[in-house]
Amino acid sequence: MKKVLITLGILVLVGVLVLTGGFFYYSSEVAGSGAVGESREFVVEQGTSPNTVAAKLKEEGFIGSDLCFKIYLKQTGVGPKFQYGTFSLQEGMSYAAIAEELQKVNKNVETVRVTFPEGSTVLQFAAIMEKAGLCTKEEFLQEANHGDFSNLAIWNELQPSENCFMRAEGYLFPDTYDFFPDDTVHNMVGKLFAEFDKKWTPERQAKAKELGLSVKDVVNLASFIQEEAGDPVNMPGVSGVFHNRLAPGSPYPKLESDVSWYYIQDFIRPYYENLGQKVPAGMEEAYYTYDCVGLPAGPLSSPGEAAIDAALNPEKNDYYFFLTDFNGKYYYAKTFEEHLANVATMKQINGQVKASIGAKG
Repeated sequence: MKKVLITLGILVLVGVLVLTGGFFYYSSEVAGSGAVGESREFVVEQGTSPNTVAAKLKEEGFIGSDLCFKIYLKQTGVGPKFQYGTFSLQEGMSYAAIAEELQKVNKNVETVRVTFPEGSTVLQFAAIMEKAGLCTKEEFLQEANHGDFSNLAIWNELQPSENCFMRAEGYLFPDTYDFFPDDTVHNMVGKLFAEFDKKWTPERQAKAKELGLSVKDVVNLASFIQEEAGDPVNMPGVSGVFHNRLAPGSPYPKLESDVSWYYIQDFIRPYYENLGQKVPAGMEEAYYTYDCVGLPAGPLSSPGEAAIDAALNPEKNDYYFFLTDFNGKYYYAKTFEEHLANVATMKQINGQVKASIGAKG
Protein backbone atom coordinates (compact mmCIF):
# COMPACT_ATOMS: atom_id res chain seq x y z
CA MET A 1 0.00 0.00 0.00
CA LYS A 2 2.84 2.31 0.91
CA LYS A 3 4.51 1.68 -2.48
CA VAL A 4 1.22 2.44 -4.26
CA LEU A 5 0.89 5.74 -2.43
CA ILE A 6 4.48 6.64 -3.24
CA THR A 7 3.89 5.80 -6.91
CA LEU A 8 0.71 7.90 -7.01
CA GLY A 9 2.54 10.74 -5.34
CA ILE A 10 5.29 10.60 -7.96
CA LEU A 11 2.73 10.57 -10.79
CA VAL A 12 0.92 13.56 -9.35
CA LEU A 13 4.21 15.41 -8.93
CA VAL A 14 5.21 14.62 -12.52
CA GLY A 15 1.80 15.83 -13.72
CA VAL A 16 2.15 19.07 -11.82
CA LEU A 17 5.64 19.59 -13.20
CA VAL A 18 4.43 18.91 -16.76
CA LEU A 19 1.51 21.30 -16.40
CA THR A 20 3.65 23.92 -14.70
CA GLY A 21 6.36 23.55 -17.28
CA GLY A 22 3.82 23.79 -20.08
CA PHE A 23 2.33 26.93 -18.57
CA PHE A 24 5.72 28.60 -18.21
CA TYR A 25 6.71 27.58 -21.75
CA TYR A 26 3.48 29.03 -23.15
CA SER A 27 3.91 32.22 -21.12
CA SER A 28 7.49 32.67 -22.30
CA GLU A 29 6.44 32.03 -25.91
CA VAL A 30 3.70 34.65 -25.71
CA ALA A 31 6.01 37.18 -24.04
CA GLY A 32 8.84 36.69 -26.54
CA SER A 33 12.55 36.62 -25.73
CA GLY A 34 12.81 40.35 -25.15
CA ALA A 35 15.97 40.41 -27.32
CA VAL A 36 14.60 40.87 -30.82
CA GLY A 37 16.75 40.21 -33.82
CA GLU A 38 17.07 42.03 -37.11
CA SER A 39 13.94 42.82 -39.10
CA ARG A 40 12.98 40.39 -41.84
CA GLU A 41 10.14 40.33 -44.32
CA PHE A 42 7.18 38.08 -43.63
CA VAL A 43 4.71 37.58 -46.48
CA VAL A 44 1.05 36.66 -46.00
CA GLU A 45 -0.70 35.68 -49.20
CA GLN A 46 -4.33 36.69 -49.70
CA GLY A 47 -6.76 34.11 -48.28
CA THR A 48 -4.18 32.60 -45.91
CA SER A 49 -5.88 31.22 -42.79
CA PRO A 50 -4.66 32.26 -39.30
CA ASN A 51 -3.58 28.65 -38.62
CA THR A 52 -1.47 28.65 -41.78
CA VAL A 53 0.06 31.96 -40.69
CA ALA A 54 1.00 30.31 -37.36
CA ALA A 55 2.71 27.42 -39.16
CA LYS A 56 4.58 29.83 -41.45
CA LEU A 57 5.76 31.94 -38.48
CA LYS A 58 7.18 28.78 -36.88
CA GLU A 59 8.74 27.59 -40.14
CA GLU A 60 10.49 30.92 -40.68
CA GLY A 61 11.76 31.10 -37.10
CA PHE A 62 9.73 34.02 -35.76
CA ILE A 63 8.09 31.89 -33.05
CA GLY A 64 9.03 28.67 -31.30
CA SER A 65 5.63 26.95 -31.40
CA ASP A 66 2.81 27.22 -33.91
CA LEU A 67 0.55 25.38 -31.42
CA CYS A 68 1.08 28.08 -28.79
CA PHE A 69 0.38 30.76 -31.37
CA LYS A 70 -2.87 29.01 -32.38
CA ILE A 71 -3.91 28.90 -28.71
CA TYR A 72 -3.13 32.60 -28.46
CA LEU A 73 -5.28 33.31 -31.51
CA LYS A 74 -8.13 31.32 -30.00
CA GLN A 75 -7.89 33.25 -26.74
CA THR A 76 -7.66 36.71 -28.31
CA GLY A 77 -9.78 36.26 -31.45
CA VAL A 78 -7.41 38.46 -33.50
CA GLY A 79 -6.84 35.91 -36.29
CA PRO A 80 -9.63 37.13 -38.61
CA LYS A 81 -8.16 40.65 -38.45
CA PHE A 82 -4.87 39.60 -40.03
CA GLN A 83 -4.20 41.38 -43.31
CA TYR A 84 -2.29 40.11 -46.30
CA GLY A 85 0.85 41.67 -47.73
CA THR A 86 4.49 42.06 -46.70
CA PHE A 87 5.28 42.76 -43.05
CA SER A 88 8.41 43.50 -41.03
CA LEU A 89 8.98 41.07 -38.13
CA GLN A 90 11.85 40.18 -35.81
CA GLU A 91 12.70 36.96 -34.04
CA GLY A 92 11.94 37.23 -30.33
CA MET A 93 8.93 39.52 -30.75
CA SER A 94 5.99 38.96 -28.39
CA TYR A 95 2.85 37.41 -29.82
CA ALA A 96 1.02 40.69 -29.18
CA ALA A 97 3.60 42.62 -31.22
CA ILE A 98 3.42 40.08 -34.06
CA ALA A 99 -0.39 40.18 -34.06
CA GLU A 100 -0.36 43.98 -34.06
CA GLU A 101 1.97 44.05 -37.06
CA LEU A 102 -0.09 41.52 -39.00
CA GLN A 103 -3.24 43.62 -38.53
CA LYS A 104 -1.73 46.65 -40.27
CA VAL A 105 -3.23 47.45 -43.63
CA ASN A 106 -0.61 47.35 -46.37
CA LYS A 107 -0.57 50.87 -47.79
CA ASN A 108 0.47 49.53 -51.19
CA VAL A 109 -2.69 47.42 -51.39
CA GLU A 110 -5.98 49.01 -52.44
CA THR A 111 -8.73 48.96 -49.81
CA VAL A 112 -12.37 49.99 -49.73
CA ARG A 113 -13.56 51.87 -46.65
CA VAL A 114 -17.12 51.07 -45.57
CA THR A 115 -19.17 52.46 -42.68
CA PHE A 116 -22.07 50.59 -41.07
CA PRO A 117 -24.23 52.87 -38.87
CA GLU A 118 -25.35 51.69 -35.45
CA GLY A 119 -28.77 50.08 -35.67
CA SER A 120 -28.13 48.58 -39.14
CA THR A 121 -29.81 45.27 -39.93
CA VAL A 122 -28.07 42.35 -41.64
CA LEU A 123 -29.99 43.16 -44.81
CA GLN A 124 -28.68 46.73 -44.65
CA PHE A 125 -25.13 45.46 -44.07
CA ALA A 126 -25.51 43.31 -47.18
CA ALA A 127 -26.82 46.23 -49.26
CA ILE A 128 -23.94 48.47 -48.13
CA MET A 129 -21.39 45.79 -49.08
CA GLU A 130 -22.98 45.34 -52.50
CA LYS A 131 -23.05 49.08 -53.12
CA ALA A 132 -19.34 49.22 -52.23
CA GLY A 133 -18.71 46.57 -54.89
CA LEU A 134 -17.25 44.07 -52.44
CA CYS A 135 -19.78 41.26 -52.91
CA THR A 136 -23.41 40.65 -53.75
CA LYS A 137 -26.13 40.86 -51.11
CA GLU A 138 -26.81 37.16 -51.59
CA GLU A 139 -23.16 36.20 -51.04
CA PHE A 140 -22.98 38.31 -47.90
CA LEU A 141 -26.19 36.91 -46.40
CA GLN A 142 -25.18 33.34 -47.17
CA GLU A 143 -21.82 33.69 -45.43
CA ALA A 144 -23.12 35.77 -42.50
CA ASN A 145 -25.93 33.35 -41.68
CA HIS A 146 -24.45 30.01 -42.71
CA GLY A 147 -20.65 30.42 -42.61
CA ASP A 148 -18.42 28.81 -40.01
CA PHE A 149 -16.77 31.24 -37.58
CA SER A 150 -16.13 28.77 -34.78
CA ASN A 151 -12.60 30.20 -34.41
CA LEU A 152 -14.21 33.08 -32.51
CA ALA A 153 -14.79 32.62 -28.79
CA ILE A 154 -18.32 34.03 -28.96
CA TRP A 155 -19.50 31.88 -31.88
CA ASN A 156 -20.81 28.82 -30.04
CA GLU A 157 -23.04 31.03 -27.88
CA LEU A 158 -24.86 32.39 -30.92
CA GLN A 159 -26.97 29.40 -31.90
CA PRO A 160 -30.20 30.75 -33.46
CA SER A 161 -33.47 30.54 -31.54
CA GLU A 162 -36.59 28.94 -32.97
CA ASN A 163 -38.23 31.19 -35.61
CA CYS A 164 -35.05 33.31 -35.84
CA PHE A 165 -35.06 35.41 -39.03
CA MET A 166 -31.31 35.99 -39.49
CA ARG A 167 -28.71 34.21 -37.35
CA ALA A 168 -26.20 37.02 -37.83
CA GLU A 169 -28.62 39.77 -36.80
CA GLY A 170 -27.13 41.85 -34.01
CA TYR A 171 -23.62 40.36 -34.07
CA LEU A 172 -22.02 42.20 -37.01
CA PHE A 173 -20.49 45.12 -35.19
CA PRO A 174 -21.41 48.54 -36.64
CA ASP A 175 -18.26 50.58 -37.32
CA THR A 176 -15.96 51.74 -40.14
CA TYR A 177 -13.82 49.07 -41.81
CA ASP A 178 -11.22 48.79 -44.56
CA PHE A 179 -11.73 45.81 -46.87
CA PHE A 180 -9.59 44.40 -49.65
CA PRO A 181 -11.75 44.38 -52.79
CA ASP A 182 -10.46 40.96 -53.89
CA ASP A 183 -10.69 39.33 -50.45
CA THR A 184 -13.03 36.43 -49.74
CA VAL A 185 -16.55 37.09 -48.45
CA HIS A 186 -15.75 34.79 -45.54
CA ASN A 187 -12.84 36.99 -44.43
CA MET A 188 -14.88 40.17 -44.78
CA VAL A 189 -17.80 38.84 -42.77
CA GLY A 190 -15.36 37.34 -40.26
CA LYS A 191 -13.92 40.80 -39.71
CA LEU A 192 -17.34 42.09 -38.64
CA PHE A 193 -17.97 39.15 -36.30
CA ALA A 194 -14.45 39.45 -34.87
CA GLU A 195 -15.04 43.09 -33.96
CA PHE A 196 -18.16 42.10 -32.00
CA ASP A 197 -16.16 39.29 -30.37
CA LYS A 198 -13.58 41.88 -29.31
CA LYS A 199 -16.23 44.22 -27.92
CA TRP A 200 -17.79 41.43 -25.82
CA THR A 201 -15.17 41.83 -23.10
CA PRO A 202 -14.77 39.67 -19.96
CA GLU A 203 -16.19 42.61 -17.99
CA ARG A 204 -19.36 42.68 -20.09
CA GLN A 205 -19.60 38.89 -19.90
CA ALA A 206 -19.35 39.05 -16.10
CA LYS A 207 -22.00 41.76 -15.90
CA ALA A 208 -24.37 39.73 -18.08
CA LYS A 209 -23.86 36.71 -15.83
CA GLU A 210 -24.59 38.85 -12.79
CA LEU A 211 -27.91 39.86 -14.37
CA GLY A 212 -28.70 36.28 -15.37
CA LEU A 213 -28.55 37.15 -19.08
CA SER A 214 -26.86 35.38 -21.99
CA VAL A 215 -24.99 37.30 -24.66
CA LYS A 216 -27.99 36.68 -26.94
CA ASP A 217 -30.32 38.23 -24.35
CA VAL A 218 -28.10 41.29 -24.01
CA VAL A 219 -27.78 41.90 -27.75
CA ASN A 220 -31.49 41.28 -28.26
CA LEU A 221 -32.39 43.81 -25.58
CA ALA A 222 -29.70 46.26 -26.74
CA SER A 223 -31.16 46.26 -30.26
CA PHE A 224 -34.49 47.51 -28.86
CA ILE A 225 -32.71 50.14 -26.76
CA GLN A 226 -30.79 51.25 -29.87
CA GLU A 227 -33.98 51.62 -31.88
CA GLU A 228 -36.15 53.15 -29.14
CA ALA A 229 -33.64 55.57 -27.63
CA GLY A 230 -30.99 56.35 -30.23
CA ASP A 231 -29.34 59.03 -28.09
CA PRO A 232 -27.06 57.40 -25.45
CA VAL A 233 -28.38 59.85 -22.83
CA ASN A 234 -31.83 58.22 -22.96
CA MET A 235 -30.65 54.62 -23.20
CA PRO A 236 -30.33 53.77 -19.47
CA GLY A 237 -33.90 55.00 -18.78
CA VAL A 238 -35.36 53.02 -21.68
CA SER A 239 -33.33 50.01 -20.57
CA GLY A 240 -34.78 50.34 -17.07
CA VAL A 241 -38.32 50.13 -18.46
CA PHE A 242 -37.53 47.04 -20.50
CA HIS A 243 -35.78 45.35 -17.56
CA ASN A 244 -38.84 46.01 -15.39
CA ARG A 245 -41.09 44.39 -17.98
CA LEU A 246 -38.79 41.36 -18.24
CA ALA A 247 -38.52 40.90 -14.47
CA PRO A 248 -40.21 37.87 -12.85
CA GLY A 249 -43.77 38.69 -11.78
CA SER A 250 -43.95 41.78 -13.99
CA PRO A 251 -47.51 43.07 -14.51
CA TYR A 252 -46.50 43.85 -18.11
CA PRO A 253 -44.41 40.84 -19.27
CA LYS A 254 -44.36 41.90 -22.93
CA LEU A 255 -41.97 44.51 -24.33
CA GLU A 256 -44.79 46.03 -26.44
CA SER A 257 -42.34 47.95 -28.61
CA ASP A 258 -43.54 49.30 -31.96
CA VAL A 259 -40.12 48.82 -33.54
CA SER A 260 -40.77 45.07 -33.66
CA TRP A 261 -43.71 45.75 -35.99
CA TYR A 262 -41.55 47.90 -38.26
CA TYR A 263 -38.93 45.14 -38.38
CA ILE A 264 -41.56 42.64 -39.54
CA GLN A 265 -43.04 45.06 -42.05
CA ASP A 266 -39.81 46.56 -43.43
CA PHE A 267 -37.46 43.57 -43.36
CA ILE A 268 -38.99 40.14 -42.71
CA ARG A 269 -41.96 40.39 -45.08
CA PRO A 270 -40.11 42.03 -48.01
CA TYR A 271 -37.29 39.49 -47.76
CA TYR A 272 -39.61 36.52 -48.23
CA GLU A 273 -41.75 38.35 -50.80
CA ASN A 274 -38.65 38.91 -52.94
CA LEU A 275 -38.00 35.17 -52.75
CA GLY A 276 -41.58 34.48 -53.77
CA GLN A 277 -42.21 32.76 -50.44
CA LYS A 278 -44.47 33.19 -47.45
CA VAL A 279 -43.07 34.15 -44.06
CA PRO A 280 -42.51 30.88 -42.13
CA ALA A 281 -45.37 30.05 -39.79
CA GLY A 282 -44.85 31.46 -36.32
CA MET A 283 -42.03 33.86 -37.23
CA GLU A 284 -44.01 37.08 -37.16
CA GLU A 285 -45.60 36.15 -33.83
CA ALA A 286 -42.13 35.32 -32.45
CA TYR A 287 -40.93 38.87 -33.26
CA TYR A 288 -44.06 40.94 -32.59
CA THR A 289 -43.60 42.11 -29.01
CA TYR A 290 -47.31 42.75 -28.45
CA ASP A 291 -47.79 38.99 -28.91
CA CYS A 292 -44.70 37.28 -27.49
CA VAL A 293 -43.86 37.31 -23.80
CA GLY A 294 -40.32 38.41 -22.95
CA LEU A 295 -37.66 38.87 -25.61
CA PRO A 296 -38.48 38.04 -29.25
CA ALA A 297 -36.81 35.37 -31.40
CA GLY A 298 -33.81 37.57 -32.16
CA PRO A 299 -32.35 41.10 -32.23
CA LEU A 300 -33.73 43.70 -34.64
CA SER A 301 -30.40 45.25 -35.63
CA SER A 302 -26.75 45.65 -34.64
CA PRO A 303 -26.53 47.81 -31.50
CA GLY A 304 -23.54 49.98 -30.70
CA GLU A 305 -21.50 49.88 -27.50
CA ALA A 306 -23.66 52.49 -25.75
CA ALA A 307 -26.81 50.40 -26.25
CA ILE A 308 -25.03 47.22 -25.12
CA ASP A 309 -23.78 48.95 -21.98
CA ALA A 310 -27.26 50.36 -21.31
CA ALA A 311 -28.69 46.84 -21.54
CA LEU A 312 -26.12 45.75 -18.95
CA ASN A 313 -26.53 48.82 -16.73
CA PRO A 314 -30.21 49.82 -16.69
CA GLU A 315 -31.40 52.83 -14.76
CA LYS A 316 -33.09 51.76 -11.52
CA ASN A 317 -36.68 53.01 -11.84
CA ASP A 318 -40.28 51.87 -11.31
CA TYR A 319 -41.50 52.64 -14.82
CA TYR A 320 -43.23 50.30 -17.26
CA PHE A 321 -44.04 52.79 -20.03
CA PHE A 322 -42.26 55.49 -21.99
CA LEU A 323 -42.85 57.62 -25.07
CA THR A 324 -41.27 60.65 -26.69
CA ASP A 325 -42.53 63.83 -28.32
CA PHE A 326 -41.30 65.67 -31.42
CA ASN A 327 -38.85 67.62 -29.27
CA GLY A 328 -37.16 64.39 -28.22
CA LYS A 329 -38.37 64.58 -24.61
CA TYR A 330 -39.08 61.23 -22.94
CA TYR A 331 -42.13 60.68 -20.73
CA TYR A 332 -42.11 57.78 -18.26
CA ALA A 333 -45.03 56.22 -16.39
CA LYS A 334 -45.55 53.55 -13.73
CA THR A 335 -49.16 52.71 -14.63
CA PHE A 336 -51.22 52.56 -17.80
CA GLU A 337 -53.34 55.47 -16.54
CA GLU A 338 -50.22 57.62 -16.12
CA HIS A 339 -49.12 56.54 -19.57
CA LEU A 340 -52.44 57.70 -21.09
CA ALA A 341 -51.97 61.09 -19.44
CA ASN A 342 -48.49 61.28 -20.99
CA VAL A 343 -49.96 60.40 -24.38
CA ALA A 344 -52.36 63.36 -24.10
CA THR A 345 -49.47 65.67 -23.15
CA MET A 346 -47.35 64.35 -26.00
CA LYS A 347 -50.13 64.96 -28.54
CA GLN A 348 -50.51 68.52 -27.32
CA ILE A 349 -46.76 69.17 -27.56
CA ASN A 350 -46.56 67.54 -30.99
CA GLY A 351 -49.47 69.69 -32.20
CA GLN A 352 -47.66 72.82 -31.07
CA VAL A 353 -44.47 71.70 -32.83
CA LYS A 354 -46.37 71.01 -36.06
CA ALA A 355 -48.06 74.41 -35.85
CA SER A 356 -44.69 76.09 -35.28
CA ILE A 357 -43.16 74.32 -38.28
CA GLY A 358 -46.18 75.25 -40.41
CA ALA A 359 -45.89 78.91 -39.40
CA LYS A 360 -42.22 78.97 -40.34
CA GLY A 361 -42.99 77.37 -43.67
